[in-house]
Amino acid sequence: MFTSPHLHRYTERIRIDGREIPRRDVVRLFRALDGHVARGDIPWLTFFELTTIMAFKWFSEQGVDMAVVEVGIGGRLDATNVIDPLAAAITSISLEHTHVLGRTIAAIAGEKAGILKPGLPVVLGRLPAAATRIIEGTARDLGCPVWRPGREYEAVDRGGGLFDYRSGSTVIEGLRTRLGGGHQVGNAAVAATLALILDGRGYPLDEERLRATLRTVRWPGRLERVAGDPETIMDCAHNPEGVRSLVTALRGRRFHVVFGGMSDKPLGDMIRLLAPLTTRLYVTAPDAERALAVRDYPRSVRAVRVPAVADAVDRARADARRAGSAVLVTGSIFTVSEARSRILGLRNTDPIITS
Repeated sequence: MFTSPHLHRYTERIRIDGREIPRRDVVRLFRALDGHVARGDIPWLTFFELTTIMAFKWFSEQGVDMAVVEVGIGGRLDATNVIDPLAAAITSISLEHTHVLGRTIAAIAGEKAGILKPGLPVVLGRLPAAATRIIEGTARDLGCPVWRPGREYEAVDRGGGLFDYRSGSTVIEGLRTRLGGGHQVGNAAVAATLALILDGRGYPLDEERLRATLRTVRWPGRLERVAGDPETIMDCAHNPEGVRSLVTALRGRRFHVVFGGMSDKPLGDMIRLLAPLTTRLYVTAPDAERALAVRDYPRSVRAVRVPAVADAVDRARADARRAGSAVLVTGSIFTVSEARSRILGLRNTDPIITS
């Protein structure tokens, strides 16, 4: 599995059967690549390109049967797009990374559709109509079968993560995802559809394995309850779409909200979207280059301003405990990382040093 970004450790990005790549292998692979760059065999590499090469090289060395590869930004020009996959999925599209991908949903969808290859099956999540049209057009040109929610497959949400799945003659009732939020039912249905596609390509679908996997899957920092007294929930809702999903999942509840985000995001809009959940707001700034400093939040944002994430978490939890309330930490993954480390006593590792 190759995903990004990481929450606490760089090695989280590259895993086999849940096991992170050993640091010694990261150092070994980095040194080998650095030697090629120094000799001029390959050009200068971006951080993501370097990580992608190391992931693919390690997967090859370990002889993996199958890999789940998450695209970095966009798709068409992404480093991961060198592979020839068995199937592809596009789970969501929003106005994200517009300075790179374009300023409209249609433009971004065109970049995402760049992962399609001739004849490649593709599964779509619930996308904006403009995005679906663009991807369907690309799929038609390339002869790609398309699975769309409500058409080629369907998930009937029964609440609490429980849902029934249907695709053609396949009906699987009573699936349950451990991940919180109705949007995760949609994501689970995408995964089930991919499993069904692979069943037709020589990888038999084991219904009980599918049930067990969805029931036990974990994704730290996504609607995760990390503590009690007071109850503390964390979610990496780093853009307006993520905040909308968060608000829908927690509708009817109120929190002392700790929020910190990146300066290139519409943070004012995100804070306004959080209003139905917010009893008291604490704005903070994670230790990241693009983080918005607390002093730079507009004066119109009514909040307790606490520069350090750890201090903001301590303050919010103390206030919530006295008020008999709960705490929600959200915004950038950097904010969630620091807050999660503070509460759970974890250590965010330093960059891996190779010298």
